Amino acid sequence: MGLFKISGTVTAIGQSEFNNHHTLYAFIELVEPTGRRVMVQNVWVGNQVLATMNVGAEGEFCFDKFFAASKGLVSQLWGVKTSGGLVSFDRNMRTPLTFVHLALGIVLLPFGGVGMVFLVFALPQLVKLIGMIGARERMFYGQDHAEARRLRQQQAVRI
Repeated sequence: MGLFKISGTVTAIGQSEFNNHHTLYAFIELVEPTGRRVMVQNVWVGNQVLATMNVGAEGEFCFDKFFAASKGLVSQLWGVKTSGGLVSFDRNMRTPLTFVHLALGIVLLPFGGVGMVFLVFALPQLVKLIGMIGARERMFYGQDHAEARRLRQQQAVRI
């Protein structure tokens, strides 16, 4: 589990289920510049990032693998930098899920210990989230402040 980045071209996208906040794909297949095919399974994509990700998109794709109680292991596609200049960065998904798991665990704990299942997964995620504060930003924007400023200016403004 954790952050990883793949550079390449999206060549295939599996079936999906969606709502107003995200789309969950069965898989996304990428071909790296070396020709190696990489298939990332169970991919959660927020709507902001979804706007920049489609078959044929080429660039850098940033993922975070974590556990979601209803879906199992999920790889969230949280950042895209296309070679065409489109940039998208999604800060949302993982943190709310961790707190939902914690809340469910605490609420369901008195009912025969059912909540322990949620707590077993939520507590390590919480520790990891605290340890990774700022890691997504560093991975996506890098250490060059001018480049980070340029990338932030290219992102869509939320209203």
